[in-house]
Amino acid sequence: MYLLQVTLCWAVFYLLYVLLLSRETFFHINRWYLLVTLVFGLLIPMVDWHTFFIGNNHPIVLPLDQLHYSVQAIEASAEAQTATTWLDILWLLYQVGVLLFTLRFGYGLWQIWKVYSSSKVVQNGKYRIVYTDTEHLPYSFFNCLFWSKKFEAKHTEQQQILRHEEAHINGWHTLDVMFMELLGILFWCSPMIYLYRASMRNVHEYLADAWVLQTTTRKSYGHLLLNQSLSGFQIALANHFINSQLKKRIIMMTRNHSSKQAMTKYLWVLPILVLAVLVFSKRDQFPSNNKVAAASLNSEEAYEQATQNLLATHDPIHTEVEEMPRFPGCEDQTGDARKECSQMKLLQFIYTNIKYPEAARDAGTQGTAVVSFVVEKDGRITELKMLRSPGEGAFDAEVLRVTGEMPKWIPGKHEGETVRVEYKLPVKFKLEDDTDIAPTEETTADVNTLFKVVDEMPRFPGCEDMKGTTEEKRECANMELLQFIYSNIKYPASGRDAGIQGMSVAKFVVEKDGTITLPEIKRSIGADFDETILEVIAQMPKWTPGKQDGKTVRVQFHLPVKFKLQDDTDVAPTEEAKPANTPTLPTLKMEQFDLSPNPSSGEVHLSFKTEAGPATIQIIDLQGRVVKELQLPAFDGFFDDMLTIESKGTHFVTIKQGDKVHSVQVVVE
Repeated sequence: MYLLQVTLCWAVFYLLYVLLLSRETFFHINRWYLLVTLVFGLLIPMVDWHTFFIGNNHPIVLPLDQLHYSVQAIEASAEAQTATTWLDILWLLYQVGVLLFTLRFGYGLWQIWKVYSSSKVVQNGKYRIVYTDTEHLPYSFFNCLFWSKKFEAKHTEQQQILRHEEAHINGWHTLDVMFMELLGILFWCSPMIYLYRASMRNVHEYLADAWVLQTTTRKSYGHLLLNQSLSGFQIALANHFINSQLKKRIIMMTRNHSSKQAMTKYLWVLPILVLAVLVFSKRDQFPSNNKVAAASLNSEEAYEQATQNLLATHDPIHTEVEEMPRFPGCEDQTGDARKECSQMKLLQFIYTNIKYPEAARDAGTQGTAVVSFVVEKDGRITELKMLRSPGEGAFDAEVLRVTGEMPKWIPGKHEGETVRVEYKLPVKFKLEDDTDIAPTEETTADVNTLFKVVDEMPRFPGCEDMKGTTEEKRECANMELLQFIYSNIKYPASGRDAGIQGMSVAKFVVEKDGTITLPEIKRSIGADFDETILEVIAQMPKWTPGKQDGKTVRVQFHLPVKFKLQDDTDVAPTEEAKPANTPTLPTLKMEQFDLSPNPSSGEVHLSFKTEAGPATIQIIDLQGRVVKELQLPAFDGFFDDMLTIESKGTHFVTIKQGDKVHSVQVVVE
């Protein structure tokens, strides 16, 4: 139906062009008329212009006494299933045609590339001249002018032909040709695309001829066209000096310029456009809340599904029920454990499937999107709609895509009966170093929040019975973690043999009960290294969970592990040890460097000599927090001063200069 409607739209616009506009000498306007009406022909049947201009009325709700008529309509359409076999055959023929025309298009491009790659190319101002060894008349493709070494003509004729092809190049006529070819692939069964293509090529030739006639006479140029009318080898997709419409070109060359009054003919476009919108505009045949597409039902399952949808529109949608719907996968549990498990499964599904839109990432756009949907009595997800958007359509499309791919839920219940329930799901998109998407925010979806920084970070077990402050327990836990990794990790043999070294970074979630979930490699230096780290993480015991505002919470944890080939040790898992935001940039070379004493009681002497230029000195703790920063905008290349580190534990003194960095570990006792 869409192909038919587009064809009819194009026919109306093209009829106006043939009857009123094609004989006028407004070649530039005619070129844009053909392009714009092609686009309008594509859009008009696709958009519901009636709703766009008039507004969307309230959805129609079928009264109960009319319900059986709708069901009868569905049954009648189901009886007409045999007609779909012809549609299937037509659809198959269309696909075959698309394939053949795509191959033809690809062959044409390959021909041009073959000639280009085997020829001598010379830059001539803004375009290139491709001197070919085959015999053919000159032609152009984008900014390339193909000229046969065997082509012979007088100097004046060569200049006229050259000016003609320059008009094609400067006017970017190849873009029009490529656009027509692509439409010809998709609409190969529409006769209008061939008429449009022929008219566009004529307009291109009229424009090029008019450009040549600015510097030569009609008589001499006309003789040239007649003499060269028997063209040689031609390649598809290119703009040729001679084409089959030579008679029309000569007639148009001898025609007087159209008067300004003739411009009024283009006003006929407006009523034709309105007529096309009124006739071919898309109109929804059924209201949006009655998801019945009777003509598309071709199976008993589809028929039954449509009947259920129609009946469901008369059931109320609840927002608060005694038993909320749940994401599937936790039916073997009960009570709060089942609820938390279901929320975890939902988070895992979203986090695994959702992707940060590239356009939004490049633009630096972030924010929270909120989608609502209805969990039907059978667990299906219906009536998806966005309640809040960060402002980018790509976010909405991605959230709706992932939500629509969810499996059937466990439906909600109220007063002992299964009911339809509206559910709201927020998804937070945030650009950070460690993660781009945090689909774990806002309790409107009744989902556990995943924290990255909390009041009390999770700790590796083994130090909970010791006496001391939380900071001392954390320092002890870090040492236990280092010892665990150092004892269990092995340098991959393939990496050792290949001499591979570097730092991998893994991340995982420490759950409320201390279990480790969602292990993932954030930065990789090789597959074997990834497997080694993930195996060690899988062997970890339960941690002491993190806390925020006195409550146990889920926390995301990063674990950098440095693999280095050296005499004393192959693995230096002492990087978290190293905070996740410590930069991995080119090393800043030092001629002199001193950091003492180390370990220290809090006062350290730092001196170093390197190249002059703005520099920054940072002291970073194990959690990645910058506890002190010193800016040196007029650094002369030498530093000598005392630094005070107030917090105890392992820190990193990092000197940054441009895109280079030098980092040294210091322990404060």
